[in-house]
Amino acid sequence: MPTYNYSYRNVDWDAGTFKMALLTSDYVPSRSHAFFDDVSANEASGTNYTAGGATLANPAVTRDASGYRDQFSSDAASWTALTCDDIRYGVVYEDTGDPATSVLIAWFDLVQEPEASETVGPYSPVAADCSVAPSSLGWVDDRYET
Repeated sequence: MPTYNYSYRNVDWDAGTFKMALLTSDYVPSRSHAFFDDVSANEASGTNYTAGGATLANPAVTRDASGYRDQFSSDAASWTALTCDDIRYGVVYEDTGDPATSVLIAWFDLVQEPEASETVGPYSPVAADCSVAPSSLGWVDDRYET
């Protein structure tokens, strides 16, 4: 999945509540988006979808100092018997309870194949069990230098 990692302003990696929200194809990804209220106007809606998205269980940050990298991962985001129109993106964020301070962490194009230039169209599940799982490197795999 093509992805972009936003900056991590004041994220509470140890005790924060992390979520994945689903966005429609009307959303236009932008590096200027910093908080959930920057993207929430394009949030999907439908049967068995709760505004704000699904809470990510078991979030964890792993620091590999020898490889100079941090990884943020969790269990998959999932929805049971989901019916929505026009799902295109997933966005992971820390939910502070206020969309204006809920920091965006990463977004994912859920319908474009990696390395492909064409999309397969928006996803419109009808009473389907859906999940989006992080890769083996997590939702975010950041390298840094000391």
